[in-house]
Amino acid sequence: MAGSALDLACIANGFPLPVITWLVQSHERLEERVTSPTHFNITHNYSHSTFRIRHARPQLTGVYTCIASNAAGSDTESTNVVVHSKLMSNNSK
Repeated sequence: MAGSALDLACIANGFPLPVITWLVQSHERLEERVTSPTHFNITHNYSHSTFRIRHARPQLTGVYTCIASNAAGSDTESTNVVVHSKLMSNNSK
């Protein structure tokens, strides 16, 4: 729901330890799109990477892809994220 936080997790094991990158529908690297730390945060901890949307909004709806790659190859996992607008009730003023 709009305004909520959303965490997308990616876990990748291998030797050498895979490098994890995040892509969105247009295949742009999300790290390059993270211009406002108010909205996004990417953390890496060994084989675990988390992409956090701090304040989800409908414009962020899309397919998010985690790519793990090392000298042995690469693997991907994608998820479809849909952010719905908040509904206003008649009682809220």
